[in-house]
Amino acid sequence: LEGRCIELSLADVCAFRNQSGWHMLSYGTCAEGAFTAAERAEEARRAASVCAAEQIDSLVVIAGPRDLSWAALLADCFAREQHRTTVVGVPYSKNCNVYVPKLMPITLGFDSARRILSEIAGNIFTDALSSKKYWHFIRCGEDALTLEVALQTRSTFSVLKDTGHAQEQAEKEDTHTSLKATVRRLEEVVERRRSLGHHSGVVLLSRYLVESLPEMDKLRRELVEVLGTAPEASLRAKPPSRHEVERQLKQEDARELFKRLPRVVQISLIQRRDAKGMPLLPTDLEAERILGRFVQQNLKAAKTKVPFAPRFHSLEFMSYAPLPSPLDCAFGYALGHTAATLVCERRTFYVASCANMHLPVAEWQPVAVPFSFLYSPCGGPSQNLDWEIPKRSGAMRPNLVEAYEHFREAWVESNVLKAPGPLQFGDGADVGPLGDRPLTLLADAIGLDELKQIIQPIRALPPAVCIRSEPLVIRDIRVTGNLSVLEQRRLRYVPDMPPYLRGPLRAQDEVICPQACSSIEGLARSFPQTYGQHSAMRLVPSEADFGGFEAARGEKSTGSPKFSVEHHHPGLRRPRRVGVVFASNQAPGFHSVIAGVFDYLSGLSPPAEVIGFPGGYEGLIKGYVLPIDKEVVDQYRNLGGQDMLCFSSDSGYLAFKDHLKAVTGTIRAQRLDGLVLVGNP
Repeated sequence: LEGRCIELSLADVCAFRNQSGWHMLSYGTCAEGAFTAAERAEEARRAASVCAAEQIDSLVVIAGPRDLSWAALLADCFAREQHRTTVVGVPYSKNCNVYVPKLMPITLGFDSARRILSEIAGNIFTDALSSKKYWHFIRCGEDALTLEVALQTRSTFSVLKDTGHAQEQAEKEDTHTSLKATVRRLEEVVERRRSLGHHSGVVLLSRYLVESLPEMDKLRRELVEVLGTAPEASLRAKPPSRHEVERQLKQEDARELFKRLPRVVQISLIQRRDAKGMPLLPTDLEAERILGRFVQQNLKAAKTKVPFAPRFHSLEFMSYAPLPSPLDCAFGYALGHTAATLVCERRTFYVASCANMHLPVAEWQPVAVPFSFLYSPCGGPSQNLDWEIPKRSGAMRPNLVEAYEHFREAWVESNVLKAPGPLQFGDGADVGPLGDRPLTLLADAIGLDELKQIIQPIRALPPAVCIRSEPLVIRDIRVTGNLSVLEQRRLRYVPDMPPYLRGPLRAQDEVICPQACSSIEGLARSFPQTYGQHSAMRLVPSEADFGGFEAARGEKSTGSPKFSVEHHHPGLRRPRRVGVVFASNQAPGFHSVIAGVFDYLSGLSPPAEVIGFPGGYEGLIKGYVLPIDKEVVDQYRNLGGQDMLCFSSDSGYLAFKDHLKAVTGTIRAQRLDGLVLVGNP
């Protein structure tokens, strides 16, 4: 509209190829207002003037539904005034807000958004399984994106704006208190999981969840009755206090909701008004915090023994400009070629798209649909209608919703986590197998049974491992077939390591003995039996196997081979028994440490026996024991978190003499030759 333009060269384009963000041209949006010919007449005139001055043959608009509405209006205005410039749209929406069945199954940006959110949500879920004490409330995006992430990670529970258990329950009870129904349902989920031995979980929430609740509409209407609709109400020298407003609210449910809302939300409802004079909510309403606190308050008021420690995460902004996924790179490139073809064909009022995206890229079908296809079925754009294209995120695929309903209760009762992991890029331009495509894309192309098989390939799960009986704490068994593509590749991955670690070793004292403590006397008093062992050590190949070490130089390790411990420990006949403890909060690599310990010790002759103490120091103090064999180790190789042994104790250290005495008793009872503390010993 202001005539700011630059000519793009090949070098300009190559500098941004397959990169994220909008900074090649920066980003702008159309002005507020209705999308009618009369409302936008001046903008259309200015745009036509700029296109004529710059001799623009075609205008390609890459945008979401609102700005595509402006492009549709512009195309019609240009055609009516017989301007030579054609207008072509390219839909973009990370929330999949534009949808045409079969012809436009997903939008550009959706795959990248669901991947980055699934990666982060999967990491948080892994943390929940490791700590076994936190409930994580995560706000992702609008309904379609939230449902996609829930299915990709198999989250414990999800609350969507337009569908879900809470809304169904509210309809059955013939009441509009869906917020109460949602909170009550989440309380049931927390209590039910605790009875089954699960003390943590992940709840995904949809954007605009709280704003769309019937209770919120009722509260806003009653606030209008109390405070008025005139904008002057928000400009009073001294607006009424929160407590004054609370006392004036007549309906009990509206008063209760207002009382429990965060202070910043209360003040916004009192002091701010929208264009229609209605009370205005904050721009970034933290639905995850509101819902989580409501559940926490209700559990506390009911005086239940259910421990509930909520944690809150807003991931929405993390999905705006991640690196585009391989699928989005191919999709965007195909859309660019389609738009360029429409330009050369002198087509106007068309939107570029792509069909058959569930097939290999070579079989994708570029298509173009008129802008009118993007409007609701009840009526298309006309001179008397608002031309704004409605967001279609709420129109979730029926197959996808039904699949989620099928798995929902099972995921409440057991942890079937899938951590998709970070984006992977290769040089072969591969966009991934069918099962790695967005489920929202597949829902239109395959049947419900096949969709369920992709979401969770193995339905029958092995019995969980009991960590302790009072209170009951269990650990679900990871099933390889239910892991993500990347997790399965990680299980098969063999880390490289120094070649001499593949044979028997011996410890060699270093000549230099660094001073590690400023108070030598205090150190000696604290460790009277071991203080003298303050020399650094280097592990070197034993002399008996030094030739093997030399032969192994330059070779990539393929694991720990079998060898006799008698090279370094002559006369040893019984198998060693070694315990492992996770002694701090999780960090990447804990499971790899156990794999290294197990592979080395299992290579001894006779093989050593490895056991784990679940729950950190608490497990060591109380004598909780889990055997660690090859089957267990192979379930967790190169995977994140700590859920093999977990770390659930509130105190991450041995605080009292009684603790040390209990640990000594555990070590003796288990006949341990060694104890490995991973973390902060």
